[in-house]
Amino acid sequence: MKNKLYNIEFGSFTTQDNKILFSISKQLFFLDSEKSLNEMIAETEDKELFLPVEKAEEDKAHYLLTYQVDFATFKNLKSIKSESPAVRFAIAKTIMEQDILNHYNGSVSVYPANIWYHPMSTVKYAYRGDYVPSMEKEPKLVRYKALLLYILIGYPYGKALDKEYRIDRKKNPFAIQIANAESIEELRQLVADEANTLLYQDIKTHKNKNMMLKAVLGLSIGLLLITNGITFVSTRNVLKVSAEAKMESQLLKAENEIATLKFNEQIQEAVNADDFEKVGALMEEKETSRQEIADFMFENHKYNLALQYNPDLLETILQDLYTQEKTDTILKLKLSDEGNEELTKKLGLEQAIVTYDTEKMDAEWETTADRYTLLRAANAYFKNGNQQTAKDISSKLESLEYKEEANYINALITQAEAKGALQTAEKSLEEANALAEDDADRENRITEAQNSINTAKEKVTEAEVGATATDQKLQEAWRNESQNN
Repeated sequence: MKNKLYNIEFGSFTTQDNKILFSISKQLFFLDSEKSLNEMIAETEDKELFLPVEKAEEDKAHYLLTYQVDFATFKNLKSIKSESPAVRFAIAKTIMEQDILNHYNGSVSVYPANIWYHPMSTVKYAYRGDYVPSMEKEPKLVRYKALLLYILIGYPYGKALDKEYRIDRKKNPFAIQIANAESIEELRQLVADEANTLLYQDIKTHKNKNMMLKAVLGLSIGLLLITNGITFVSTRNVLKVSAEAKMESQLLKAENEIATLKFNEQIQEAVNADDFEKVGALMEEKETSRQEIADFMFENHKYNLALQYNPDLLETILQDLYTQEKTDTILKLKLSDEGNEELTKKLGLEQAIVTYDTEKMDAEWETTADRYTLLRAANAYFKNGNQQTAKDISSKLESLEYKEEANYINALITQAEAKGALQTAEKSLEEANALAEDDADRENRITEAQNSINTAKEKVTEAEVGATATDQKLQEAWRNESQNN
């Protein structure tokens, strides 16, 4: 399985060799004062509900949790849209039977990316803690509704949390029932009833499926014989017409199933051969939307093909590459010559940021209003010691009313200034210690330098905490915006 990135409310998971890596700020994670992190993950009472944690590490500001998961068995809930209704309802039923929000003595994220499943009824959760404030904003009923709507009809989780239920009543009558449910118990019963109905229908369908496929070459003849038999027995002409219509319907259904199987096989063969251009062509033949093809290419890290089908994915791709620390790949990105001029300009500036081409950056950053590009440009200037230009970009971000982005750059600068002051104080102490022992000023200068160091260390700590908090606020703002779009 290729490495993938999954976001939840307050952090991100990265998949890697049957493991999931998750980092979270200590400001967002609280443990009981009498319980250590390793004691929490060693608890045995919840092994059936949670993915096992292989190890837990921490530094001054973060916890890093490593989970074990068999990717050959478990799938992330973000992929459930590709499952049949029977599977989706079975997983939803399991989640409501577990009722993790009420039955686990702690806080659990039910954001889709935090949930892993194996059809038909195995569900496990990854991250949980003693208390995470951002998880507790919405009532449990609202969070379950949002999760169920995501599973059953792919409705955006973030919009459902905000109770923005814009659902077509004719196409999704059951989803309307979910949105209108008044209790968790009502949700549980609704899902259980529908899951049982679909499971029964699915079993009936599968009993006949193999027989239908094996006999497909003789299906037309067989159905004609059946029709003729019915016609001979029947004395009414209308029965003959009905039987013929039923025959045509069954034959068409069988042909469609065969075509779908053949298409899926062709897609899989092309994927296995790493021929994603052929995959795109096959999907176009199947009249798959360009957006869906682009999403498929993105999920498989075929970024240029994704841009070919949907250039608007550029920022999503850039963020993905920065998260994976694969910025060199940005230099290989291409947009169509007939593409959007604004996106072409953005890509050119983004590539200049990666190589730190200050000539191009200096010439173009002032004319862009793209906050993501401006933020990355400011970060590049800052890392290369040009704090003044970073401050100028921060001011531009503020003028464009991108407050969180401006605060983030300012926090980095404040942190750097605090560290610089500490280095100056430490150098002063070295100079004071180097004075001759009979120097009348030696002790005063040592004391003064030590006091300056203590003050500077406090400011560095404050700046680090401030930078971490600002970063979390920025990430949260972006996630909220992404969920609402």
